[in-house]
Amino acid sequence: MIAKAKTKKKRTTVAGELTRLWGRRKLLTAAAVVEWARENEDSALHRQFTWDEADAAYKWNIHQARNLIRVHVTVLHGDTEPVRAYVSLKADRQNKTGYRAMVDVLSDPGLRQTMLAEALEELQVFERKYRALSDLAPVFEAVRNVRRKKVA
Repeated sequence: MIAKAKTKKKRTTVAGELTRLWGRRKLLTAAAVVEWARENEDSALHRQFTWDEADAAYKWNIHQARNLIRVHVTVLHGDTEPVRAYVSLKADRQNKTGYRAMVDVLSDPGLRQTMLAEALEELQVFERKYRALSDLAPVFEAVRNVRRKKVA
């Protein structure tokens, strides 16, 4: 009797699975990812989702509430353009403490500085994403100028 060699199933990554899914049509949709993950219970993608329906529904409601908070706008005193009424600073997200009123953040020098630092970090990410678009070079230069003034 010949013993069969045990073969270890290679563990895939989320990135690898997404790449494979994208390669099928050269287009990736959220619905296709969810369906594939649902059908492939041993996949890395499957482990990224909440499959318990009650838990998933609660998390979806939380997501909807965050979207409602983000789209709520106000007009600040002395201005005519609407801005977000509430803002979530990174420290608040890490501590899971929620959103602050924009007017409070702008009127507190420390919180205002924190929000500016976070905005500049986000603009750096934006620049990395879109630096191939030479049309945006003047925008990126303006951001660098603001960053230099902040450091000086």
